[in-house]
Amino acid sequence: MKIKYKLILSLVFFWLGTTIILGQRLTPPRFYAGFEGFNRNILFKEEGYIGFMAGSELFSFKFIAPELEVGYYTGTLGKNEEAGQNALPPGYDGPATISGYTSGGFHGWSFSLTPKLFFGDEDFRFLILPKYTLAGTNAYASYYKRDSTGGYYDLVERDDSQQTQSYFTIGIGFEGHIFETEKLSLAFIIQYSGWNIREMFKSLDVKGLNERQQGTRAIGLGLRLYFNPFVKD
Repeated sequence: MKIKYKLILSLVFFWLGTTIILGQRLTPPRFYAGFEGFNRNILFKEEGYIGFMAGSELFSFKFIAPELEVGYYTGTLGKNEEAGQNALPPGYDGPATISGYTSGGFHGWSFSLTPKLFFGDEDFRFLILPKYTLAGTNAYASYYKRDSTGGYYDLVERDDSQQTQSYFTIGIGFEGHIFETEKLSLAFIIQYSGWNIREMFKSLDVKGLNERQQGTRAIGLGLRLYFNPFVKD
């Protein structure tokens, strides 16, 4: 994956500069790990993707707590089936035989910056998370056709591509202590992602792929576990 080093360096210098300016008024960093799931349908019935991430809340000052994050995402496309209409008798209105289908998916790594806003105390916080993400992805798709015996589907076409995308996500949620130790806290987040999944597959030359309407935006739910090694119980 081709990483935009200028962006990464800018984020590092931003953190260092802010730390020097604010000095001793900053709280120490916290670390977190989590997962999230997205789908183009709110009810999570069709295509979607999931992600696993780890990151750091660099510091917190008043109601601002910027975060840096690295994540891994993977997702699939539902089958786009092709009906074998030629084998149907006249007047038949039952299910058609599937003569072929298209399927695909993607996976990739991401780097994110979130100028997180929080309101409340350490026991319970309301969160607003505007996140900017740079993602490097590999998308792939395949077309399978039913063989002459009608028992199997043979791979006819396959294509893949790699690309870098950037997008914004906005999330709201809450965080609180649900464990006996104050070192750990749990956050629940609902998000709206601007990641254009459809863009990944436009360059792929596979039969039936461009006929489908995979979503360009998605609703997601996520959980995060925060760990603060500097606090004393």
